[in-house]
Amino acid sequence: MNSLELLGRTVDVWTQTHGYALVDLPWHSRTPSNLTSRRSEARGRESGSGGQGRVAEDAFLRLWVSGLLPVAAGYIGWAPCIRDEPAGDDLHQFGGVTVELFIPAASAEDGRCQLPALICREKLLLSSLAAHLGCAGVPFGLVYQSEDQLDLQLGGIKVGTYGVRAAYGPWWYAYGTALALPRFCQALLAAHDSLTVNAA
Repeated sequence: MNSLELLGRTVDVWTQTHGYALVDLPWHSRTPSNLTSRRSEARGRESGSGGQGRVAEDAFLRLWVSGLLPVAAGYIGWAPCIRDEPAGDDLHQFGGVTVELFIPAASAEDGRCQLPALICREKLLLSSLAAHLGCAGVPFGLVYQSEDQLDLQLGGIKVGTYGVRAAYGPWWYAYGTALALPRFCQALLAAHDSLTVNAA
């Protein structure tokens, strides 16, 4: 299964099984200043893609504010990620792709209520992708960062971030990483190698 197949399977699961709408995200963001200022204190997170998930979040927000999101249970979209600093190590690539999830919420509590199902579905999806790649049984785990953010790890490597943020006025949203490439494949390979060594 190549990268495009992984992307396609991820989108298919979220759209066909969970009723999310696929959104064609702009690859740059011009988030209105009132949104940016409301979110500035909460933007320190890094997604499983190395911090670039915020580009997709801002793109979703731009479409939401403009009334361009169709009625759906949630939204999924993908965007390329180009880092503006040196990679530093093998897990922080210069370029990659992230598939991101976005769910408008009426309040912070409403957004938090979305997270358990979001994360459960995501773990099932990534486990399925791992099995299709011949790596069934790799260990996933959750790391609590705050009441509004959790990280999903594969073999100790972060492959996604899930949480809740303020948008503007009384509106909030839940967000999450559906797939980060090549991060997911790197973590999968490392976890599979570890399982193989421990089983020997």
